[in-house]
Amino acid sequence: MGPDTSEKTEPPLGTGTGTPSHRLPEPAGAHGPEAPGADRAAAGPTESTSEALEAQGTLPDGQKDARAREPLDLDRLPQEIERLKRLVHTQPENLAALLALGMMHGRSGEYDAAMECFELALERHPADVQVLTRCAVALTELARYEEASDRLREALRLAPDDPGARLALGVLSFRRGLYSQAEGELTWVCLRQPDNGRAFYYRGEALNRAGRYEEAAEVMAEAARLLPDDPRPHYTLGHLYDRRGLREEASVMYRRARDLQARLDAESS
Repeated sequence: MGPDTSEKTEPPLGTGTGTPSHRLPEPAGAHGPEAPGADRAAAGPTESTSEALEAQGTLPDGQKDARAREPLDLDRLPQEIERLKRLVHTQPENLAALLALGMMHGRSGEYDAAMECFELALERHPADVQVLTRCAVALTELARYEEASDRLREALRLAPDDPGARLALGVLSFRRGLYSQAEGELTWVCLRQPDNGRAFYYRGEALNRAGRYEEAAEVMAEAARLLPDDPRPHYTLGHLYDRRGLREEASVMYRRARDLQARLDAESS
């Protein structure tokens, strides 16, 4: 069933011009917007707790060793979440720890728990752009699109050129079937962050859903380069190659996607 056409009249929020399940996605373009909760694979390897906190500029003392900054294995997520819970309990005003805990819940697919963290952070910091954006991302995964829009409107009012908010808006627009708006926002992000694989992936998907297949293939090839361990850009790129009659190239992409998917399934089992 396609997106509700009433959604398509919504005015743009920005100013741009521009994993419980690891099953392979349906053939690109075969259905409407993605189902909620489908984006965790695109985030790449799970970051460590220290990376999440260091990004906030408030990494706890004694955590800045090389081992702590290594990518976090999925089977270590429960331990990291418990450690962050203890940190939040002992340091209730530590915004970085609270956001990191929400991010870890999100990477575990626990979006309701993530929202609890972000809503608490928002109560304490209602004008923080990153907090607003984190809330919007979690709300998008929960398919609470109107609430996500409200958070992003406020974030973009405070910081119209914030890349994180613009990326979140692009993904939200894609999920709602607003592909032209999504492509404009994501192009804005890609131009300013040429190493942002997630932005390239969703931009390529937006172009694909809009029927701009040649452009989609070019953008999705870059997404596959930037996200070498994510099966989704490889799978969609295979579909786009199939459309052009490039059977050998398509076969390579499909095979790569299946191999990556098998690895994800093994890690999550």
